Amino acid sequence: MHSHDRTLLAKLGFADPDKRGSRDHDLACHYVTLPGNLPKLVSLTLPKSEEELFIRFDVTALEYPVSKGHNQYKVTIGFLDALLLYQLGKKADEKSEPYRVKDGIEFFYEQYALIIEVKIHQIPIGDILRQLHLYEEYLSFHSTTQGATRHYLVVTKWEPTAPELQMLANANIKHLKLSENFDKWMKSQEGGQKKAVCQEI
Repeated sequence: MHSHDRTLLAKLGFADPDKRGSRDHDLACHYVTLPGNLPKLVSLTLPKSEEELFIRFDVTALEYPVSKGHNQYKVTIGFLDALLLYQLGKKADEKSEPYRVKDGIEFFYEQYALIIEVKIHQIPIGDILRQLHLYEEYLSFHSTTQGATRHYLVVTKWEPTAPELQMLANANIKHLKLSENFDKWMKSQEGGQKKAVCQEI
């Protein structure tokens, strides 16, 4: 599933143990982006406001490539563990254009992008900061995320220290720790409760 060894991140010396065929990492990315978890992810990035009417989810992608250049000059920077694109409906005012009407209320959409990085094995927070800052340098020009308000979220299997959490907060990066619910979900997958039907040839 991973092609990270050929990316610019790998060439720059980013050693990420999760990018070496880690099944737990892949399943964690899937778990984090389950439909039931999306509202909580978004709530971390948005302030509570009476003007917010509703959220519309557009795209959820795993292992999303971030690249620069075109054709023979194209270089893959790295892969986002998960990318969530969504729109937030807010009440319109005289400056809002264009706007729509729903249930008699005028509203407009704002585009948001949540970039999620999942870490199963513990690594220095500085490595995470460098990785996400590098992504941001290119995502600001990426056609998929350009124009969207971008937020970053780090999900870890371990609990960072207070100084490490502060480092993330200072960089406007949110954090979540995988709870025992993830462990239970993992066991349910291994237990065969939800077996996929594979076609054969």
